[in-house]
Amino acid sequence: MKLISALTLLLAANRVAADCGPDGAFTAAGSTTVFPLAVVWEKEFEAICPNVDITVEGGGSSTGAKRVCGVTGVAPAAIGMMSRGWKSTEATVAADGFTYKCLIGDKSLSIAQIVVANDGITVVAYDSLTEAGICLKKMNKDGGLTKDQLRWMFSSWSEEQLKADGWNPASIPFPDGNPSTRLWSELNPKCVSHPIGVAVPNKTSGTYEFFTEAILTGLSKGETLRYDFMAAGGDGEVVDYLLTHEDAVGFAGYPIYADRADVLRVSFVNGVEPTVDNISGGLYTLLGRQIYMNLRTSEAELTEHYVEYGLSLPTVEGYVPLSAAQLAKMLARLESLHTVPSDDDKK
Repeated sequence: MKLISALTLLLAANRVAADCGPDGAFTAAGSTTVFPLAVVWEKEFEAICPNVDITVEGGGSSTGAKRVCGVTGVAPAAIGMMSRGWKSTEATVAADGFTYKCLIGDKSLSIAQIVVANDGITVVAYDSLTEAGICLKKMNKDGGLTKDQLRWMFSSWSEEQLKADGWNPASIPFPDGNPSTRLWSELNPKCVSHPIGVAVPNKTSGTYEFFTEAILTGLSKGETLRYDFMAAGGDGEVVDYLLTHEDAVGFAGYPIYADRADVLRVSFVNGVEPTVDNISGGLYTLLGRQIYMNLRTSEAELTEHYVEYGLSLPTVEGYVPLSAAQLAKMLARLESLHTVPSDDDKK
């Protein structure tokens, strides 16, 4: 992933030493979707602030939540990277809408949520004239896949269970008469009559959790994702699997798709192609989301400068930028972390 180097150098040249904040070291850990962005920011920031040592690690959104909240048994992190929001079992939100109090680990910790990019989960297959890629291309001519079709493809439930929970069987226009199968040809008669293989991210991934909640409506009744492959590590492993399994489909965050777009076929969803413009414009609604860095407020004096500087950089290739209004809002959040109340405010 690349930056617009000339503009980056100009921004760096205008940076003053005070913006580096205090000397020290900290770790940012969690979402593999946020990870590449955080690495670029780390390299750029350390180049002008050599007395700040930043370590960036993955592990998934759930890991990010645990590490920033200081759960026993995991290494602590000053920043928890997440590609989903906080669960009600992990933290409670304050009246300001962005400060959270941990319910796991050290419950005294307060966390500030900063949106660092927009994102959309993409449904993808290998595009080298493969069965899955060809079928997605045919489906895209008619608007791509719908929520009901995605649920049928990825759900662990039988068709009878799906129908009982409100799924529309008419979404599968060419059924083969066998409710236990999931064949490409059931979506389009010009697709091959091969089983649809499914690859998914690790369960600790925010991408896995977001997609599950967006597509499966029977979670409280035991519905889960079915899969032939689950990534042991980062979401990029889903793409690696697809490149050697021509009947398989999977999902990943937009930056991961964009980085491998030359070898992947992406599906439209509800008639909308996942592009930077469509995601940033709010048109890619079903699988559109935001991704976050969550800062311990007790360590914000050190970490806020890194995040503020990252937000000032040109958007990393493959990521969907914040709007001007979003950026102003996030900078205001960061500013509030080091605003010292006056004596009058304390009264």
